[in-house]
Amino acid sequence: MRRVIVALGVLTCLPGRASPAGADLAPLHTWQRVESPHFHVLGDAGAGALRRAAERMEQLHLLLESLGPSDRRAPDTTVLVFRDRTSYRPFLPIYNGAVHEVGGYFQPGPMNYITMIGSLDGADHSVALHEYVHLVINRTLGDAPSWLGEGLAEFYSTVDIANRGQAVRVGDVPPHHVNTLRRGQMPVGALVRVTRDSPDYNERERSTVFYAQSWALVHYLQLGNGRAYTAAFPRFVEALAAGTPFAQACEEILGVAPDTLDAQIRRYVARPGFPTATLPLPAPLREMERLDATPVAEASVHAVLGDLLRLLDGRPDARAHLERALELDATESLALGTLALLNADAGRLDEAERLATRPAGSPTFLSEYYRAMALDALTTDPAAVAPLIEAALRESVRLNPTFAEAHVELSRHLDQREEARDEAMQLVRRAIALAPVRDDYRLQLARLHLLARDTSQARVVLDPLAERGSSDRIRAGAREYLTTALEIDLARIEPPAAPPAARESGPGPEESGGGPPPPSNPPGTAPDPPGGPAPPAYVLQLRPVRAGERQVFGTWSFIECIRGNAVTLVARVGGRDLRLRAARMASVDFVSYRAGGAPAVGCGPQRPIPVLVTYRPGASGSTAGEAVAIEFMPPDYRPR
Repeated sequence: MRRVIVALGVLTCLPGRASPAGADLAPLHTWQRVESPHFHVLGDAGAGALRRAAERMEQLHLLLESLGPSDRRAPDTTVLVFRDRTSYRPFLPIYNGAVHEVGGYFQPGPMNYITMIGSLDGADHSVALHEYVHLVINRTLGDAPSWLGEGLAEFYSTVDIANRGQAVRVGDVPPHHVNTLRRGQMPVGALVRVTRDSPDYNERERSTVFYAQSWALVHYLQLGNGRAYTAAFPRFVEALAAGTPFAQACEEILGVAPDTLDAQIRRYVARPGFPTATLPLPAPLREMERLDATPVAEASVHAVLGDLLRLLDGRPDARAHLERALELDATESLALGTLALLNADAGRLDEAERLATRPAGSPTFLSEYYRAMALDALTTDPAAVAPLIEAALRESVRLNPTFAEAHVELSRHLDQREEARDEAMQLVRRAIALAPVRDDYRLQLARLHLLARDTSQARVVLDPLAERGSSDRIRAGAREYLTTALEIDLARIEPPAAPPAARESGPGPEESGGGPPPPSNPPGTAPDPPGGPAPPAYVLQLRPVRAGERQVFGTWSFIECIRGNAVTLVARVGGRDLRLRAARMASVDFVSYRAGGAPAVGCGPQRPIPVLVTYRPGASGSTAGEAVAIEFMPPDYRPR
């Protein structure tokens, strides 16, 4: 979705520019809060502007429910409404060192943020609406075809209030799309083959046509041709999201051949005007003016703004807001959790631990989740912090039983304890019910089946993921787990002989339960939690960690090849991606302790195997430091 914004000419989620160290922050005494059914709305724009923003977002949410099953999660989107550009400017995206003047933007995260100016009209909020549509599409449809996701986002980005708030109008036309299409169009057959890696999606001149054509196709199927396709459109969308080929879905559901549809759209775009639709809204949305606007403590405002800036690619000015929040209220829970996580990400582990273990007042599901993630990054004494991580995740789940990510993280922390494995299974099943399109959650379910040596149930989960998982990383992870399932089944027939060193020092695999060791974590999951199985009995001669270096244990994930010989190495550590830079591949020391030697190393997704990662800390851009060594570990290795 971040590339989406580039194509629209509005940039979000971009590297920030730091405020001067120790800069004074403007007092934030006038902020208020309005709670609507699906959004937290905060701002200094006044109660009326907050209610209008809540109304617009609720109307859009209502419309989007028609795209898929209703979202059963508690509100996890905060709308920030600023009174004017002066108030908004410190929180605008930065691009090429300059503030990028936009009317609104969307920033995803554990708490999703939408920002806007309360004094602007609906057209200026189209980017924020566009990106919120992507959030809902991802939750309800999963990895929808590129044209469908962008077409729906553009179609609904122009939603507007009608009939004095009693209805909503859809279908308003972005003029720049029409002008683009009248200069030249992309055939529908070519449009539906565009992926997120295609030049038509990424190169600015070509993507302009792609976005315009995607909007036109969705607009036509929703409102064109006398609404001939309107009734069938939801089934058409579901079929495409499930992987049905475009031509087949057109003929079987819409009753039209793709070539005929292409000709119809060309005539549609050439016409002088486009239809709109006015849809009545249910009674509850006509009463937004009755929502109470309550004051927000200044410390809480700074905490929220600090979290927003942290998500904006780690903006350095996030720290100033979080520290100011704690000056005003030393127990502000969101500020404590966010600042702890900020320090953990920067490698300041002592400070992260101090903040994560400080008593907090009125904890929230988000503050507890951040606290757990910060503690999970600590490497000095994993066994000591494991109970604290578990307690924080349990509190996050209790405070928000619909926060799927906390359920999965808690499941990962419990899955190595046999007595807790049933609970771990219940947690991940609950997360899948809350977020049915998250294939990485299904990989965790398969992992639990494999830990229980239930290979038949594991295959029920893994076979579809290996064939049509939502990403290369998911498919690779599923194939890795299928290999583990085969090894478990073979071990039942003929248990493998333990290595001699293992027999001298401790029980081999067959003596401690039979079969191969528990599966390593595939892409998209956390490494084995603290308190897992004992380390292998054999002793490895590991590369020593030298002065100025840091070492972490994780799962090998991805290599991004950049300009020239530069690369970015990615490993999954503590539930997050650790990204490290290297001037060239040859500057990194790759060592293998695995049977068969080191895996092939090249650009793109990597085999998801356990690794020890050594690096020199020093954040730059999206990387946390310079890669020094990658050591490929045996499947049963656990750090001491």
